[in-house]
Amino acid sequence: MSELTENTLEQTLSLLGTLLEETGVTYSLVVAGGSALLAQKITSRNTHDVDVIALDGGDTRAHPLPQTLTDAAARVAKELDLDSNWLNSSVSLFIGRDQLPELTWWSFDTRTYGSCLRVSYIRRNGLILLKLHAALDRDEPRDLTDLTALNPSAEETARHLDWILREILGQTTHPKISQILNHLGHGHLLSRYQTAP
Repeated sequence: MSELTENTLEQTLSLLGTLLEETGVTYSLVVAGGSALLAQKITSRNTHDVDVIALDGGDTRAHPLPQTLTDAAARVAKELDLDSNWLNSSVSLFIGRDQLPELTWWSFDTRTYGSCLRVSYIRRNGLILLKLHAALDRDEPRDLTDLTALNPSAEETARHLDWILREILGQTTHPKISQILNHLGHGHLLSRYQTAP
């Protein structure tokens, strides 16, 4: 199966937009993850999928994706030899519009692919938050790789970690914080998240 690169991502979404024009149904997707990093030239790392976190400009949870959209995506997968779930809304099962601070939604890089597809890529600030959350939640080396590409300052890192711990995890620290902070070169922040013995 082919991976999505900066060039093939554009080709893939353009084809999806063309197929949606045949149906006359319009969709507005909010996209995060590796494809948002690729589209905005933050990283050159290939990705397997397009993570749809919300629909309708962020007002509607993406999972499950509408049937017309998944049917068109299946045709794209077959034509371009992509994974069958290259258009993936599973991330919206774990974190949604109501769980993210407004900063994530203030700023989109929005592009149109034909007359029936609009994609709003979450910009750097929101991507830092989402990638920090992913790095805490799972063991995927790409999360740290993407955080390196996003290059958050110590202040940005602390602000987003504080919010994730308080609003999503409901705790004051996390066993993976040390690894993340040291990876980003912000080890001096570790005392902020250490609990008293």
